[in-house]
Amino acid sequence: MRHLLLFLLILGATFNGALAQPKRVLLLHSDHSPMVWADDITQGVIDVLTPRQRGIDLVVEFMDSKRVFRPDYLDQLAILYQNKYQTRHLDLIIAVDRAALDFLREHGDQVFAGVPVVFCGINEYDSERLKANFTGVVEGLFPLETLELALKLMPQTREVYVVHDFGLSGLGWAKAIKEKTNSLRGQVQFRYNPPLALEALEKEVAQLKPGTIVLFSVYSQGPAGQFILDFEAINRLSGVAKVPIYGMLDYNLGQGIAGGVMINGYTQGTEAAKLGLKIIEEGINPGQIPVVHSSANRPMFDFGVLQYFNLSDKLLPSNSLVINRPVSFFKDNKELLLVGLAIIALEATIILWLIWALRARAQAEKALETNQAQLEELVTLRTEALLKSNRDLELLNQEKSEFLGVAAHDLKSPLGGIRGFSELIYDEANNQGLTELATFSQYILDASGKMLGLIDNLLDVSKVETLLAPKLELLSANQIVREGVESFGPQALLKNLEIRLDLADENPLFFSNRHWLAEVLGNLVSNALKFSQSGKKVFISTRLEAGQWTRIAVRDQGPGLTKKDMEKLFEKFQRLSAQPTQGEASTGLGLYIVKKITEQMGGRVWCESEPGRGAEFILEFPSAKSEEPSLKADRA
Repeated sequence: MRHLLLFLLILGATFNGALAQPKRVLLLHSDHSPMVWADDITQGVIDVLTPRQRGIDLVVEFMDSKRVFRPDYLDQLAILYQNKYQTRHLDLIIAVDRAALDFLREHGDQVFAGVPVVFCGINEYDSERLKANFTGVVEGLFPLETLELALKLMPQTREVYVVHDFGLSGLGWAKAIKEKTNSLRGQVQFRYNPPLALEALEKEVAQLKPGTIVLFSVYSQGPAGQFILDFEAINRLSGVAKVPIYGMLDYNLGQGIAGGVMINGYTQGTEAAKLGLKIIEEGINPGQIPVVHSSANRPMFDFGVLQYFNLSDKLLPSNSLVINRPVSFFKDNKELLLVGLAIIALEATIILWLIWALRARAQAEKALETNQAQLEELVTLRTEALLKSNRDLELLNQEKSEFLGVAAHDLKSPLGGIRGFSELIYDEANNQGLTELATFSQYILDASGKMLGLIDNLLDVSKVETLLAPKLELLSANQIVREGVESFGPQALLKNLEIRLDLADENPLFFSNRHWLAEVLGNLVSNALKFSQSGKKVFISTRLEAGQWTRIAVRDQGPGLTKKDMEKLFEKFQRLSAQPTQGEASTGLGLYIVKKITEQMGGRVWCESEPGRGAEFILEFPSAKSEEPSLKADRA
């Protein structure tokens, strides 16, 4: 009897589990993906709903309303969704932005009858038009607060030029700005852009005079309905504006605007998802849940733009988030700070000594060249003395090369220990919520990483100057480029750069050393990424030149090189007039190593550049049509 009862209990639990259906939630976007605002909201919804842990079937649909404008489009969408979901039960719809909300108000009863709706991403709504099964989150626009901060930074301002498009979102923003800035009407004059194409709007913004500021809302479609990509409008306007541009969307920060009181798409998503959980998990009727007016906005500014327009960040509120501002040391954890600074100072001292030694070596090499010239002139008079001096100098160079190689190699071990210790501190600080300690330990990690990079360059210099005959093998130019570029994907993504390949159809072959060629190509691609602004492209190409040379070229859209830069480009410890766009470290050794390695492998390298037009570094090696056995044996 006891076994029979146990069997029935297990059978009942299994049956109930089989009947249980996962909650299905439809996330209905007005726009498309990829799009920063939509993607941020999606991530916020996912982080709160945690579909895998809660067993929620999250379905994401994009209406693409900014790119499709046919009159019958919404009716066709209604038919599509009705056919798609007539046999798929929905427990909740999260509607993002104005177009999705309007679509559900007009077609919801026909397509999704009775399904609860939570909306977000809108800045105004008519409570009388909301149906009983609707609730949501209204984004808090703060144009007044943004302009008050702007006027505090620029009290001489007399005009505000408001930029918006003439779609549903743009007109809604313009209306909200007019309503919420009435108190400033007597202080400044407001001017709103007419329905202009982006090119015409650029010209108008470029002509704005001092005493005017720009308030940028949204501009994702032109007056003829044409779609404009994320960041295109703000990037182009900030590129021509002679006055500061302020905004209220956090993803525009870092694209040329000075700042403002920002809306956060991710927060819109999390707040909407929290309301959704009340409906599908707690069973609360949407009509009983008040509409939430989001107040998660925060003053956010770009230090670099503020400096460009001579605006003081000291006038900003204490809770402001300021990006690109130099970070000061923390007052807490002083003992750990002193230990870290002592370690960094010790390592810096050693590296400075190594740099001094390299410079001394360079001076010795120059002295050697001078003595060799004198040897030719005074060979009959001072042969023995000069030969002895040359032997001493060569021995000194050899000893310095050996010392630098050993010293740099031995420095890597303690640096590895320092990085490991810092990583432990960083992880522990994060686990315990010690934000400042975690930030400080990240400084140590960054500094030690830069030191490791310098040491690697020193080791490379030592190796290439003692490398007499590198072993060569038959290589494919296209394959080498593909393999070399893969590791730079994350760095390019971090700076919003695109790497484009233009590989020769004939797949040129040549003899070289795979390891050292990867070092050369890595240096050239790294430099191209360092000196490229966000949104630019880096081009890497291969081709067979005149049937005799295999050419690999790396071209960027950076600031270019002056004639003076070109004269010293491949010398050691040379710093160029252009600087890396994000302050990346540079030792002045990379291009020297590139030239040394290339020439030792039988190739040649040069650069073609003009100021303001980028730079192109070109590698050429004698081409090989096939791997002839005799030639391969000679090169091995």
